[in-house]
Amino acid sequence: MKKIQGVIFDFDGTLLDSMHFWSELDREYLLRKSRVPEPHHADIFKKMSMQETLAYFQTVYGIAESKEEILAEINSMAEEAYRNQLVLKEGALQLLMQLRQQGVRMCIATANHRPLVEAALQHFGITDYFCTIITCTEIGCGKDQPEIFHLAHQILATPIEETLVFEDSLHAVITAKEAGFRVVGVYDESSKNDADAIRGFAEEYLLSLKDWSMERICSNH
Repeated sequence: MKKIQGVIFDFDGTLLDSMHFWSELDREYLLRKSRVPEPHHADIFKKMSMQETLAYFQTVYGIAESKEEILAEINSMAEEAYRNQLVLKEGALQLLMQLRQQGVRMCIATANHRPLVEAALQHFGITDYFCTIITCTEIGCGKDQPEIFHLAHQILATPIEETLVFEDSLHAVITAKEAGFRVVGVYDESSKNDADAIRGFAEEYLLSLKDWSMERICSNH
């Protein structure tokens, strides 16, 4: 039985109950700009890094503002929610506390914008649970590529066979799995249609983070 020494957490949809907020925020932003969102806009945007989303607004929806201006407006719309409104997913805090007590090194690898993640972590008082936050924007690619997971693993400095990746999105689960990581899939309403596919790639699939069991994941390996 191998002990788990490191965990790479996705943030939105995995630890934070926020995916519903982002799908509506993108829609609200586009409507503010008098643009009609595509029927499946949420499915499109959830696979993108922030920079890819900004470029999509410009090229597909013809938003004339710079990426910096678009991002500033979106962030101003999101900041209040991340500071005061959004909540952790069921069982998230208990899971983080358990892992911390067991000496597991943890970090966050996210497609979200750093200040929003930091605001939420500060709100819940869990900033120091994580040794680092890595964002897709800062490394220049989304989770359809493995770079963010490799960098997170390098910072954790834990054996890859003793390192878990927690993810709620199918494309990220596949990327992490193909990069050689052990993956725990996490149910989220936004990715419920991919649940069966995620189960096929993940070593463990949690309908709720409160169902986590260190003993089970260790015994499965």
